Amino acid sequence: MPVVAGRSGNLLVRNLRLALLRGIAGLLSLLLVILGLAEIWFNLLEGAPPRDDMVGSALIRYLRPSAETSRIRAEASSFLQAAEVPSNGAPSPQLTSYLDEIDDALSLHPMQPHLWLIRATLFRQQGEPDDKIAESLKMVYLTSPVSGELAFDRLDAGLKLQNFDDPELVEFLKGDISGFLLQRVEQQSRLLDAYRAASPAGKTFLERVVADLKPEYLSALK
Repeated sequence: MPVVAGRSGNLLVRNLRLALLRGIAGLLSLLLVILGLAEIWFNLLEGAPPRDDMVGSALIRYLRPSAETSRIRAEASSFLQAAEVPSNGAPSPQLTSYLDEIDDALSLHPMQPHLWLIRATLFRQQGEPDDKIAESLKMVYLTSPVSGELAFDRLDAGLKLQNFDDPELVEFLKGDISGFLLQRVEQQSRLLDAYRAASPAGKTFLERVVADLKPEYLSALK
């Protein structure tokens, strides 16, 4: 019983640590937004309309997705779902075009986890090295909630990597795995889907994490 309790405690501590990391970044962003909105409010009280060069206006544009951002996300998602990307990682003009558009959109609106995830997926399809894919995946984690609609997709993408030597990304992936292990059985089964789609290195990584956190579930993976 103490061993089981210890493992459950480790799961909770890991999730709390990752939540704190995201929370600090979120609080800083929120503080900047509050300061920016206060600037706009005081400006309006003085009878002057908001200017485009004001901090608040810039922050709103920074955090809010634009219509162009939504268009790129929808088109790139359809492109991937239609399996139009060469499976052998050969260069594709359309793929390169989407990557350029995504980079432009993220330079103006970086708080878009779906775009970071699509970017990581396109990098993988293009045959980019793991460290480049990992950088985009870390941005997915830093701009999305600890649990939510992207939890499975970002874990699924991470387990397709060929190496796991980025300590920050490893901690994020472990956090998602522990999160699924703490949920109900039907949610835990999503780990099976991620395991089946994982690279050989990803399967080994998932097995090791599960063996450490919840070894009784290891047999379900195999």
